[in-house]
Amino acid sequence: MGTRNSKDSSKSKASRVASAIGAKHYDINIDNTFDAFVKQFKGATGLEPKYESAGGSNTEDIALQNITARSRMVMSYIMGQLVPWTNNDKGFLLVLGTANIGEGLRGYFTKYDTSSADINPIGGINKSDMKEFLKYFADKMDMPVFREVAEAKPSAELRPLGKDAKPQLDEEEMGLSYAELDLFAGLRKIERMGPLTMYSYLLLHWSHDREMNPY
Repeated sequence: MGTRNSKDSSKSKASRVASAIGAKHYDINIDNTFDAFVKQFKGATGLEPKYESAGGSNTEDIALQNITARSRMVMSYIMGQLVPWTNNDKGFLLVLGTANIGEGLRGYFTKYDTSSADINPIGGINKSDMKEFLKYFADKMDMPVFREVAEAKPSAELRPLGKDAKPQLDEEEMGLSYAELDLFAGLRKIERMGPLTMYSYLLLHWSHDREMNPY
């Protein structure tokens, strides 16, 4: 479910992943859905929100990004309910989410986007373990596209970039790397630490001149 802000490389990986595992792939562009919501808002208020790169505020920018994220989930449920019908089958398909445990702990998700899926297969897995599994799977099953997925820098691709703007990267927007999030998750789950204990632990053991090793 791409938009005008989606990279061609991301669309290509999505198509090749589906082909590698034998899944049916639909290439759906949701720009018209996005534009319809903005038009409805403008009709109601007389104002048109803009991305920061177009002179808008951060409030406007986040709201526009969330339109795309939530529209994808609505479209996912439409497809889940009606794709079987297109093949003269009964029943429905489950909608899978893609949020990982680190993003859940950080609160880095939009309400009613992928957080509202029927089930989330990787919801209890951290990013580091997921990447290592994808690399192993890519080599084991001779499906190199999964290594591409693992090595790509995570990006929501929800907003346009200005001429000289940096890519929209999840880690920069969260203010934390996934390695740091994985460390916090390990301290919370394995060491059973709360926020105050974690803070004390990091003051004692976190050396800024070396890379943190997540659990």
